[in-house]
Amino acid sequence: MTRRLLEIEGLNISFGHYSVVRDVSLALAPSEKLAIIGESGSGKSVTAMSILRLLDHSATATGEIRFDGKNILSLSAKEMKDIRGRRIAMIFQDPMTSLNPVFTIFRQLSDVLQAHAIETPEGRRAHLAGLLAQVGIRDPDHCLSLYPHQLSGGMRQRVMIALAIACDPDILIADEPTTALDVTVQVQITRLLISLCEQRGLGLIFISHNLDLVGEFADRIAVMQNGECVEQGTAEQVMGNPQAPYTRRLLAAIPRLSAVAAAAPAETGRVVLETWQASKSYPRARSGLARLFDKSTTNALTPTDLKIREGEVIGIVGESGSGKSTLARLLIGLDRPTTGSVMLEGHELSLGSRKDRIRLSAIMQLVFQGSQTSLNPRKTIRRALIEAGRAAGNAVSASPEDLMRQVKLDPALLDRFPHQLSGGQRQRIGIARALSTKPAILIADEPTSALDVSIQKEIIELLKTLHREMGMTMVVISHDLGLIGTMCDRVAVMQAGRIVEQGPAGQILSAPQNEYTRTLIDAVPQGIKGRGRYAARTGPQAELSTP
Repeated sequence: MTRRLLEIEGLNISFGHYSVVRDVSLALAPSEKLAIIGESGSGKSVTAMSILRLLDHSATATGEIRFDGKNILSLSAKEMKDIRGRRIAMIFQDPMTSLNPVFTIFRQLSDVLQAHAIETPEGRRAHLAGLLAQVGIRDPDHCLSLYPHQLSGGMRQRVMIALAIACDPDILIADEPTTALDVTVQVQITRLLISLCEQRGLGLIFISHNLDLVGEFADRIAVMQNGECVEQGTAEQVMGNPQAPYTRRLLAAIPRLSAVAAAAPAETGRVVLETWQASKSYPRARSGLARLFDKSTTNALTPTDLKIREGEVIGIVGESGSGKSTLARLLIGLDRPTTGSVMLEGHELSLGSRKDRIRLSAIMQLVFQGSQTSLNPRKTIRRALIEAGRAAGNAVSASPEDLMRQVKLDPALLDRFPHQLSGGQRQRIGIARALSTKPAILIADEPTSALDVSIQKEIIELLKTLHREMGMTMVVISHDLGLIGTMCDRVAVMQAGRIVEQGPAGQILSAPQNEYTRTLIDAVPQGIKGRGRYAARTGPQAELSTP
């Protein structure tokens, strides 16, 4: 019989009278990779946090979580302190909020070792540098002296992994470790976790909402819905022959490159928005005083030409830092180009006065990436929609009720605040706010980032319906090639601040000419068809290096 690191039997968790996890039973063996799949609210993160007893005092957990011959739910606080981090470690979903912004990476890693009396103070720096090198950071000594905001998203996630494995645990719990990361960085982080799992013999619990991603590497998959485990089995069983209707719905909701939009019509439409040799540079120095002495700049966007025709849906794709959002800010007028110009309907975009901005907002609107931060937490949804229409000088703006119906939301939600809505509902509110001025051009910046796959599908269908019914010109910015392929007529691929390839979606995504485009496409998760990606590359440390 295979030895088991962890056994969960009949786990029930409730907050007051509200039950969030019901009769969940799972097991984990050494070196095994167990994936827990489900949408937000399915209970997967609560189940994982109960293993480390991280739930607040209002939570009641019953059943058994057996580790090292003991029931974790009955251990004392002192016993749990010896387990957390030392025997069972967790990588939390958002590294930026998990890392302390005022402490260096060395301080935060060193505190973990000190808490468990590992290494002497003199030997910690060398030990931590070796740890960062193991997770694929090229210059670990330099990284130790940096603060979290000075690292990229991929590097922050690697630091979080280093924190988790610092004490050489037996079990590693990764809660959505690749959410909102670029597809290439997603592959690197996943490959790193699998390599650590096999090299150290630790058991991995990987929490995600993307079945195609976990299907590439997981030994077993457990699918959770509304607090219950509706299906579990080997990856081949769950992905190849799903039994639960919910599992089949999750698989069907994943935007895939196989669903690339039909060939784009001939480019004969009127050009409504274009950039002419537009570039953007930012000063390296942050403060005004420092800029007197340091005149150096960083090029976020090299001279770029892009034409957007009336009624088309164009996708702009690329990794973080490729210049996608910078280009969007130039198109919408939030930034001025350093050189070149942006042309709207044949005239150079001018934002010299408030009147110019009001006129522009009536023509063009932006759906922001973060639905939580783009809405004012102190204003109701009704007030946000009314003020958006008034700010654009739109006297005949649609009523809030009509806008809610347009984005398939119940008008009864109008008197709620943003925190009282789900992520998908907030994203729809962001779209409704953009529609309040009846724009001719809609720019959507990462409209489905970090959303569950089923919610992603709803947002994609909503945008497609709006385009079909209103005839709007759309610019969709994303690192998700499946989303771009599903929605867009034409695609522009960006790398390091420049467009490296553009053309019809079917042509670019099925027969790319540029090596970078091929790299992005190859990194898209393929479910059980992509298992060879990790089976062939889990050994060499060279594979763990950052790009």
